[in-house]
Amino acid sequence: MTKGADRMKIGHIRITDFKGVRKFQMTPAKVNILVGANGTGKSSVLQAIRYGITGNAPSEPIAGGCDKGVVELQFPDIGTLTRTVSSGRNEVRLNGKVTTQKSISELLEKRTGTSSTTAELMTSAEALSNLSSGELSAYLMENNLLAVKVKWEMLLSFCNMTSAGEALLKKLLPGAEINLGDIDQIWNQSKRQRRILKQEIQETSMRMGTKTIPIEESAEQVEDSMKQLLEEQGELQAGVKSYEAAKRERERVQREIREKEAKLGDDLEKPDENMIRQAENEIRRLDQEIINLQGVVTTIKTNGNNMYKILNGLSSDTCPISPKLKCSTDKTSIKAELQTEIDNLMREYTKQKERVTELDRQKNEWYQTKNRLESQMRNYQVRKSLEEQIAYLREHMPEERKMPSAERIKEIAIQIEEMNKKRAAIIQNMTVEEHKLIVEEKKNQLNAYEELVRELDPRKGIRQKILERSLKPLEDYFNLSVRKILPKYKVRLDCSDGFRIELLDGDKVYDASKSASSGERARIWFVLMDLINALSSYRILVFDNTDGMDADALISFLDMLSSPDLQQRYDHIFVSVINYKEVIEYLTQKKEFSVIQIASDQLKEAAAA
Repeated sequence: MTKGADRMKIGHIRITDFKGVRKFQMTPAKVNILVGANGTGKSSVLQAIRYGITGNAPSEPIAGGCDKGVVELQFPDIGTLTRTVSSGRNEVRLNGKVTTQKSISELLEKRTGTSSTTAELMTSAEALSNLSSGELSAYLMENNLLAVKVKWEMLLSFCNMTSAGEALLKKLLPGAEINLGDIDQIWNQSKRQRRILKQEIQETSMRMGTKTIPIEESAEQVEDSMKQLLEEQGELQAGVKSYEAAKRERERVQREIREKEAKLGDDLEKPDENMIRQAENEIRRLDQEIINLQGVVTTIKTNGNNMYKILNGLSSDTCPISPKLKCSTDKTSIKAELQTEIDNLMREYTKQKERVTELDRQKNEWYQTKNRLESQMRNYQVRKSLEEQIAYLREHMPEERKMPSAERIKEIAIQIEEMNKKRAAIIQNMTVEEHKLIVEEKKNQLNAYEELVRELDPRKGIRQKILERSLKPLEDYFNLSVRKILPKYKVRLDCSDGFRIELLDGDKVYDASKSASSGERARIWFVLMDLINALSSYRILVFDNTDGMDADALISFLDMLSSPDLQQRYDHIFVSVINYKEVIEYLTQKKEFSVIQIASDQLKEAAAA
């Protein structure tokens, strides 16, 4: 929270298209007086400032013909707060970044150390005047603006109690200072305790009947017997649970063994692992031999193709040296030799292909042998694993346990029931004198609580007595301020029903909220707002209720605003007044005011300096 002055200081205000204001901006001074005729937009400026501070927009906040209204407040140490109201929505930005109304309210509450309700009341006399006396009283107390605390001795002077009542109240209220919340809490607590004591007295009285038959054992002996029986019962019950758990586990293991035995199938011999390795070796050998033969086949095929090309060339009469020349050499013998070589290659090609086929067949046979042996090995291993699991389950089979004696369990239950009857009989056999002592003690306690309920009842005047004492300094403050602007009246703060301001004119008493004139009420509300500021140190006041004051009343009111004592309690005061000739002449002499004269339609056309 910002301390002292300037914690609510506003560096600059800019208003655009809000209510009756199209453009307006100002750098606010300590006291800012907006002067103009009715309808010039003074109230619109103050409503915009109120909206900028609280976020509460008036009805129809957007200027006619516009899409949105904007109010911008620049705070020196937190930055620029911009509120924009448009059709159906409000937008809040802090230093250009979108935020929420809740975040801004929390920021300003932390900055000022006051509630958002205080901000609403300090910027709207209308909101303050609309509070009922009960609501105003609740606001002052809930916001800790009334120092409604009394000393212990003062509280006793308001009550009429016996020494027992005073001792009980002292026990329940040990603090040196007591507030209304403490008293309300003790009053409600006393009512609850009174109800409890009445019930206890009734129940104890009902137990003051005749004794039952005597019990030979003492209460200690009965309790010892009961303890032993309960211990034995607990052991037997634990034994039953252990037996049942062991039985369930044994049945589960047996069931699992049967399931595994059903999966064993026929007995299998372990296959020869050497045969598996031999099959793998033969497959690798045959693969390599096939690869080698395929290389030979490819070579034979390539050589044969080349010889066919040569043979075809020899069948032509074209000279192999020049295609333009014809060859007349006899090639018969060469062609015959070449054909013989080709035939030999083809026979060798066929032989090798057949050899590759044979090797493939042998490899497949070895693959089948290998797969058969591996499948047999897997089946053997599965069976071996099942046999090992079954052997483990049989080895770790839970042992059979003996069921605890059902007869003994029933016997103990009967004995415990008998002990409970003896317990009840011992309690019932308490002497009538003991019950009388208990009842008498509780009645004395009840009488003391009855006194507290009667004396602390807020409807019987104690709240009013405490409030009257607490309000006396505020009433003196009120009268000191009112004397300057309503000299014919004296003010009395009545708290018999909430918080009501009364005006005293000799022997006549007026309710300030009803009987006074509009101008008088406006001045009363201003003093009340100033009082709230003095209690809360909010330091901003927006006042727009001077229309009911004539020129003389306005000058008297403005003269009070020029007081240095009043001004030092605020960072800013914003007030609108009607442009009476006398008021304008008065304001020209007041250099401590920032006076903004607003002509007709000025706010609708241009910005004010």
